Amino acid sequence: LRLRMPFDGRRKFKGQLIGVEQEDVVLVVDEHEYLLPIELIEKANVVPQFKD
Repeated sequence: LRLRMPFDGRRKFKGQLIGVEQEDVVLVVDEHEYLLPIELIEKANVVPQFKD
C-alpha cells in the first residue's frame, strides 16, 4: 500500500489487511496495527492467501 503523504513517518506499508473501520483501512505490519486513512491511499495491491 502506498500513501500520497507520509503517515507515521512513512508512505509505503506491506502487511495483512484486517478490515475497514469507518474511514480507515486496518493493516497489520510486523505485529503493529495501523489505521490508515482511505483518502491518503494512492495505490494498493491485494494478494490473496488461501488456506488449505
